[in-house]
Amino acid sequence: MTYQPPRIFVKPTPLEQDGQPTPRVVRKLTGAVLAAEGEWVNRDSYWLRRLSDGEVEQITDAPPEESEPAPAAAPVTEAAPAAAAAPTEKPARADKK
Repeated sequence: MTYQPPRIFVKPTPLEQDGQPTPRVVRKLTGAVLAAEGEWVNRDSYWLRRLSDGEVEQITDAPPEESEPAPAAAPVTEAAPAAAAAPTEKPARADKK
């Protein structure tokens, strides 16, 4: 069984500029931007730091996490019939003259 880290749902907190809330751009570890409506992420030191810095907020009534589909099993194929069995011993060499 593979270890699955705990997951949390976070969304960026809005910035206040000139009294108007503006969207905050929060980067994920991959460099991609966290969606404004929030995403499920691993509960690790990176996201715990974003929470403590106030860059994101944890949403407790989050939508259920979509589980990733299991990888499809490789189709079973029958082995090709073996060619005529090759001799395992080398033929004896005739003496060279």
